[in-house]
Amino acid sequence: MEGNELAIEFKSPAANIVGFEHKARTLKEKQRIDRAEALLSDHRKLFMFDGSTCTLQKVEVDTLSVVSESRHHLDHHGRQDHSHHGNVGSNYQFTCKNLYKIRSISIRLQAYFEQIETLNVMWLNGIRQGLETLKASNNTIHFEKVR
Repeated sequence: MEGNELAIEFKSPAANIVGFEHKARTLKEKQRIDRAEALLSDHRKLFMFDGSTCTLQKVEVDTLSVVSESRHHLDHHGRQDHSHHGNVGSNYQFTCKNLYKIRSISIRLQAYFEQIETLNVMWLNGIRQGLETLKASNNTIHFEKVR
């Protein structure tokens, strides 16, 4: 949080998001990736701001580690590499009216990606910083507690 800009970054093992960490091989796996990309791109479903209005300026979703490609991963001896563990991530940039009036942010990733048990959230707002662990039943960061 800086000025009127708010950035949110999310990264998770792909198994939590699409159900696997390898390159997609089947139509069903490719459909899971498409669904995840659509959900991660829809910030209105994932983040709720209390105390200010925030407008999305940019979103980037990265599923490259699980998107199939024509060539296989090869190790340094030219053999197929089966040790690949993929991650999925997304970045969001918002512009907010009265950024420092945000009282809380609810993060609803666990409502759509049930394999996520906890979210380790690091935040800073120019005045303070914090670390919180969120669960599906407690998915809100309350900033009024720290002011």
